[in-house]
Amino acid sequence: MFLLGSFVSSKTGSGSHHHQNKNILLHANATSLFHLLAQHYSTYINPGDDIIIWNRNHSVNVQHWLQMAKYTDAQVKWWQSANLDDLKSLITPRTKLVAVSHAHNVLGTLDP
Repeated sequence: MFLLGSFVSSKTGSGSHHHQNKNILLHANATSLFHLLAQHYSTYINPGDDIIIWNRNHSVNVQHWLQMAKYTDAQVKWWQSANLDDLKSLITPRTKLVAVSHAHNVLGTLDP
């Protein structure tokens, strides 16, 4: 893990006898990783909090956040365009999560 962190210029901390990376999380696949992230992050979500999801996300970056919203009674807002001003208009003090993919795995496009 330390070698990977060094390769991508990640900040690392040091444990008692080994390096602990603070910025990189690896897992078997995206689906199980997002599931674990949503499970953990749900402890920070309260009823009525906002979760913003981009409508161009891959389903793996949607389904777990929708499940988390249902479980926590959070409100889901959909970002419908690639216009960052539209995204900014959705963000409020109640916003706890914005789920946006930067690279599309099928189209190969890079988004905001």
